[in-house]
Amino acid sequence: MDAQVGRVLEVLQQAGLTDSTRIIFTSDHGENAGARGLWGKSNHYEEAAAIPLIVAGPDVPAAKVCNTPATLVDVHPSILHAAGLPFENDGTPGKSLFNLANQPDDIERVAFSEYHAGGSPSASYMVRKGRFKLIHYVEFSSELFDLEADPEEGTNLAEDTRYASVVSELERILHTIVDPEEVDKRANLAQRELIESLGGPEKVMANLVSEKSYTPVPAHIASEDFIPPGQ
Repeated sequence: MDAQVGRVLEVLQQAGLTDSTRIIFTSDHGENAGARGLWGKSNHYEEAAAIPLIVAGPDVPAAKVCNTPATLVDVHPSILHAAGLPFENDGTPGKSLFNLANQPDDIERVAFSEYHAGGSPSASYMVRKGRFKLIHYVEFSSELFDLEADPEEGTNLAEDTRYASVVSELERILHTIVDPEEVDKRANLAQRELIESLGGPEKVMANLVSEKSYTPVPAHIASEDFIPPGQ
């Protein structure tokens, strides 16, 4: 991955566009990689929910670490901003990352995420505000973590009466964003319709076994002779 980013940056430099190009480097999810005995990404613990996020280019402060929570919904206004198009009042969530990078840290900014896909018996939703993070499950008990005191998320505080007001506030914020149960029903219906359109559960599972479920590495990269640019 580093080699491919290097190729893009090298072309920008060769074209004389480095000083006039804004760059966003990010991904769609993290990876448990064995934490908690989990492999994959289908949850809202920090190692799976957190993403790399680097912005660079004109008017971006160099080497600054911004502690304002951000999510991928901020990419949309960022691209509009970079293109010189209006974005502040277009009705969509998010703020320009290029603006956030130049503003004082807002650690109380809310970060939201949701999951409805493979291996999940119901929807799950994440709301983070300040030091606390709530993970809300439809038809299952919620989890609350204090990310300052417990960055590894080993102690669930959701049932601790001392944190009842925190749970209540984060649940209130969640319901201003989505109706958890209604969205879960809509997601399940859409998934069932898609599975049926592909021939039903048995055929879908058979295809998963017989076909690769990932993008293969390009042949020239898989070759032992491949040397990344600049090395």
